[in-house]
Amino acid sequence: MPDDAVVEINAVITREGPRPLAVGNIPLQVKGIILQMKAFEQLVIKAALSGDYDDAYNALVMNPLVADEKKAKAILDKLLEAHKDHLPQFYRKGVVSQ
Repeated sequence: MPDDAVVEINAVITREGPRPLAVGNIPLQVKGIILQMKAFEQLVIKAALSGDYDDAYNALVMNPLVADEKKAKAILDKLLEAHKDHLPQFYRKGVVSQ
């Protein structure tokens, strides 16, 4: 993981603050999924900042829960339409660029 990556981990809360719980070595197949999800999150952030349809589409395509180009496009189009009031960066020219 990059040094600046934000991750959720289990911790014990003490008077001195949270104490992270170590999980040991992560199996390679699990590490792959973790890294893929982190890359997905980074692409989502890039898309949110850029308002670029292709950035958002690429993020959904690489998400292992979607992982299908046609489904990704359908999901993205529905999400952008449903939340257009909150995603003006995707509508700078008045239309979602597709």
